[in-house]
Amino acid sequence: MIIKGLSVVITGGLTITGRTVAEELLIRQAKVVLIDDELSAGKAIEIVTELVNTYQPENVIFVPCSFTTKKEINDGFERAKRFLGGMDVLINAMGIIDEDDWENMMEVNVMGMIRCCYAALDNMSLLKGGSGGVIINTSTLAGLVASPLPAYCSSKHAIVGFSKSLPRVPEFNKHGIRINCVCLELNSSESAASIKCDNPAFTVAENAVANRLETFLKSVTPLSQFRAAEGYTQLIEDDTKSGTVMRITQDQGIEYQLQRKGSVR
Repeated sequence: MIIKGLSVVITGGLTITGRTVAEELLIRQAKVVLIDDELSAGKAIEIVTELVNTYQPENVIFVPCSFTTKKEINDGFERAKRFLGGMDVLINAMGIIDEDDWENMMEVNVMGMIRCCYAALDNMSLLKGGSGGVIINTSTLAGLVASPLPAYCSSKHAIVGFSKSLPRVPEFNKHGIRINCVCLELNSSESAASIKCDNPAFTVAENAVANRLETFLKSVTPLSQFRAAEGYTQLIEDDTKSGTVMRITQDQGIEYQLQRKGSVR
């Protein structure tokens, strides 16, 4: 798939990862819609103004949208499709860390991601008049291993599992859509929200939990967002990749998780 001329929707478009990927795609002459929570709409003005001034208003807009309701997501995608004239690529880059309000975190990280994927199918599927395309979901290394943030880690495993499993549905290839997953070493699109001692799993003081997270983040080599953007563009361009999990770290660069044959019966 050639990036030039593609119509791209990026959820979590105001995050560092979302913005970096958007700019890389705009440089390559794609059209981009940034979708993010309406609470982020204030900073959208500055970000989108800068992008519009650089890449022209006909190539990029911002659409506010909550990821916790199906109606808002469908409405947001409809606005995006009207601007783009169609939809070729969905990049899901939204996500939060909040072990205290873990139910809301699951709603955004898992339910929101799945809602966006199904909304993309409605707009991109060959069976529904679309042109097919590619979906790329964003997880972290916490989606591949265990971590001391259990709810967050579970949400990231869910993203990986969904991305690997959807292409295994026998009828899925009729949609003409590929779906892949990127696991980032340090996903700057995540916001470290409050982790309070209200969570029964954490029996230490609130500050100690926050310090634990801060220590963990400082221990990780910051991932170059430009290296991350390279991974996303690679998955867009490579038509052979579907159900693929890409791992991106600062030290090792881009790697692919080995595919295991077989399925749960």
